[in-house]
This record gives sequence, structure tokens and C-alpha cells, in this order.
Amino acid sequence: MSRPKKKPPFSIPQNILNSIGECSNHGYILFTFDDKNDFRIYCNFDNEISATAFYTQVGNYIDAVRGLQQQATIQSMIGNKGQ
Repeated sequence: MSRPKKKPPFSIPQNILNSIGECSNHGYILFTFDDKNDFRIYCNFDNEISATAFYTQVGNYIDAVRGLQQQATIQSMIGNKGQ
């Protein structure tokens, strides 16, 4: 009995990444998980200035999400205080 062939590891096809680039004015960061649940990052920028601006905006977004999570945690602690 022959062994089943190993599937090649999944990656986003280049033509899809090219389409994302065209739709995003050639600047994107794509976070995903592969078939082994390993974290994958795909990114593309036309120049360093665009990359720096993009990374700054991603940092701002992450900071905002952390702030919202902290607020939710505080509200849950305050709400549970009287119980």
C-alpha cells in the first residue's frame, strides 16, 4: 500500500497577492495562519516611506485595540465588585 503524498505547505498564491497589491495601491500587510496554524505575514510596499507610514498606522491600531481591551477589563472588574 502506498503512502499518501504529503501536501505542500499552503501559501497565498502570488496572483492573489498581486491582486491585493493592485487593490491597495501597492501597500498591504496580510496576517494569516497556514495549514499548521503557524503565523504567516505577507507584505508589500512600493517604498520605505509608504512602509513606515503603514507600520505607524498598524501600531496606532494595535494601541487603540489594547486601550479598548483595557477599558473592557476595567468595566468588568468594576461591574463584578459588588457581587
